[in-house]
Amino acid sequence: MKQLVCEMCGSNDLIKQDGVFVCQSCGCKYTVEEARKLMVEGTVEVKGTVKVDNTEELSNNLINAKRAFEDKRYKDAERLYSEILRVEPDNAEAVLCQGLAKSWQGTIANNELDVAERAYRRAVEIVVNKNPDTQESAAFINHGFSEFASLAMAWSSTYSSKVSEVIDRATERQNRLEADFKRQASYLHDRDAFKHAQELALQQLENLQNETKKETDTYFDRGNQCLNRILLEVKFVQVKCDEFIETKERIYRFLKAALDTINKNILSKKPVNGEALQKDFDVIYASINKECRKYDEKKVAKYWEEHIEDKQRIDQEINSIEPHINKLTEEMEKLSMNPQIKEYDENSTSLMATINEKKAQLKNLGFFKLKEKKQLESEIYELSHKYESLNSLKLEAQNEIEFAKNEYLIQIESLKNRKKQLENDLLYPKM
Repeated sequence: MKQLVCEMCGSNDLIKQDGVFVCQSCGCKYTVEEARKLMVEGTVEVKGTVKVDNTEELSNNLINAKRAFEDKRYKDAERLYSEILRVEPDNAEAVLCQGLAKSWQGTIANNELDVAERAYRRAVEIVVNKNPDTQESAAFINHGFSEFASLAMAWSSTYSSKVSEVIDRATERQNRLEADFKRQASYLHDRDAFKHAQELALQQLENLQNETKKETDTYFDRGNQCLNRILLEVKFVQVKCDEFIETKERIYRFLKAALDTINKNILSKKPVNGEALQKDFDVIYASINKECRKYDEKKVAKYWEEHIEDKQRIDQEINSIEPHINKLTEEMEKLSMNPQIKEYDENSTSLMATINEKKAQLKNLGFFKLKEKKQLESEIYELSHKYESLNSLKLEAQNEIEFAKNEYLIQIESLKNRKKQLENDLLYPKM
């Protein structure tokens, strides 16, 4: 082996101190690079602690591992991240991505999602312990959650595809069974033999249906379990970040957006056997949304503190709208009590009573009372004409009133919409 030999005195008694090698005979000092040039064949005795600088190698491995992961070469990625963790066990990125890579290589029988889940939690613990409540830790938590959620949804989708495969396969088997029975039945002329074949075919179909249901239920449940793991990680992040101040809002808003995506793309389609999953989702979403609303309310309150004059102007306008609406409503209701309409009604009623009275008189006149009959008929005609004219005037007045009412309603609706807009501006100002 090569030995370190001092070029000043020839001694091989060199000790590393404070990052340099020191000759114990003459005191001459050498840097690491200079010490390499002094090496000769033989055994080197080095006293003290020698630290190997592998920063560059670790950086290269991280780059290669990340590239492999992004290229979906998960076996290579897992191996590279494992090598990194042997040197740096608390490398959060390596912990997370090694677990994710392992699960991406999972099988239908064992998706290794629990490995990815543990990896995410450990990685979060490492980051939070090193840099609690920082933008860097929040970014890592959100990124890791996004990666885990994508993995879990991919597995859920895989199980949904397996359900389709099982159903397609069962349909083919059912078609073959039915075809076999029809072919066999065409040769059976004995009633008992036909009945026996029919019962056998029905039993086979029932067995097929039971097997299919059992298999599809298994895949449905596994798919729902994958989604449930996402909800469990939401709870984990909530607990882990509960004491955060600077970055809690960022994390919660990210979780809300992620849950919105899951609800839109998956839960809105009502997954089979997913009632419990939906219930858990609703509870968690409500808690996340509640926190986000608190942040919104704080921001809005702060904004209006800084824009007090604008708020006062909006408040004044809102307060002025309701009395205006009440006034218009009162004026509109007065239209329904129009005295002219009342007069038309009274006159119409009186005329109709007179017309009916004269019709009764006409009916009671004798056969030979022609002159009286003619007089009554003329009077009835004139009264009827007057009655119709009166009703026309009444209808015209009512139409005018209805038109005026509509004008009032348009103004009232416009004021209500304006009030809603102003109230919305108070709740969601353009900050």
